[in-house]
Amino acid sequence: MAAKRFIIHHQAMVSGQGEAEAREYQVAVDHKRNVIWFYTLQDADPGGHVYCHDPSDVNSQGFAGGTIIFKIGKTGIYHAKGPWHANTEALYKGTGVDLRDKHLTFVVVSKRRSYDDKHRCIMEDVLYMDEKPMLGLFDRGKGIAQKYADGLKEPVCLYSESGGGSSNGWEYPTGTEWKDWRDWFRQEEEIASEF
Repeated sequence: MAAKRFIIHHQAMVSGQGEAEAREYQVAVDHKRNVIWFYTLQDADPGGHVYCHDPSDVNSQGFAGGTIIFKIGKTGIYHAKGPWHANTEALYKGTGVDLRDKHLTFVVVSKRRSYDDKHRCIMEDVLYMDEKPMLGLFDRGKGIAQKYADGLKEPVCLYSESGGGSSNGWEYPTGTEWKDWRDWFRQEEEIASEF
């Protein structure tokens, strides 16, 4: 029986402006910095759609200096020149609005990875895979992978995908780092070449 595999397909590019303008937002103000924050609670991925605008920075280069039209509630609009896509940690620090555990991510953890002739990464010997994208902390996959690395006492490969893109790399048993596993990785390269 073949080991369970997951092929990471190349993602299509999306329009940042289109993504920002497609939603309805709530507004919060960071009075210390005079920054306006936009966030949504109606979206499936609230943590992935946080933006900020400093109205006093007329030279801001967020969105290449373009103007984004934010829908506020059902009827309001706000024209923001050069706003920035931001993160939930900064939103929380600036306003107290807490969306830090509201990121929609899809996670796969495997024992190894290889690449096919289409330059796609293949997660080999899958240990864990979400059935569907799940809400949680943005880096929830690191915690999942860390448990497997600690249990197996060897590195595991982590793939994490969100609306903003994806990442793919190794997690090491607690207290270790890449240089501790150089010989192990040499052996893994030999195994990967067999797939």
